[in-house]
Amino acid sequence: MAAPLVSRALRLGKHHIVRHSQNVRPSVCLLIKAQQNHKNFAPVFVRTQSILSLFEWIWKSPPQDLPYSIVDPAVVSPMRTVPDHIQRPPYALTGTPPPKPKDVDIKDEEAIEKLRKSCALARKILDIAGQHVKVGVTTDYLDEIVHNACIAENCYPSTLNYSGFPKSVCTSVNNVLVHGIPDSRQLENGDIISIDVTVSTMATMATYLRVILLVT
Repeated sequence: MAAPLVSRALRLGKHHIVRHSQNVRPSVCLLIKAQQNHKNFAPVFVRTQSILSLFEWIWKSPPQDLPYSIVDPAVVSPMRTVPDHIQRPPYALTGTPPPKPKDVDIKDEEAIEKLRKSCALARKILDIAGQHVKVGVTTDYLDEIVHNACIAENCYPSTLNYSGFPKSVCTSVNNVLVHGIPDSRQLENGDIISIDVTVSTMATMATYLRVILLVT
């Protein structure tokens, strides 16, 4: 049902272009791919008046019998720093990811082995973060745990400053679909949290994700 609704709204509604750096609720946005070979054209959110009206109503008037809380943006702490000895990806300082390769990158055995080690490291750090997930903990605290674990393992937390993302891990709680920004909100009983850990090391990038249901 949702797909035809969105498709129809896109055809009939009035479009509003919002730069991705602006604070826009993901539940009322559609992300489209950036146009190729277009100067100063960043990925944008396309919103239609029809979709905006519908989702804003759902956001402000959620059902009263939900077994979890509707998550609103809370306070985001300053971006954490990375020591100089940690090897950084190209976007670490600029916030601008490098262009995607045009050709398929065929990995040799050496590169595959590096990927295996990176994946194992990402899984290890995800396990550490998972041990700290409990009622009353903030997602910003989980970000601190992941950030410090990355530094201890001499790897860069890949989400940090990727397209301006301000944190070292993605924490998506309840109605936050994906790529949630850790903040000052405390986890509650009944929350569902998705933790997405991505690390950059040995010129490779690896990611692991886990979904946890909090029940006390």
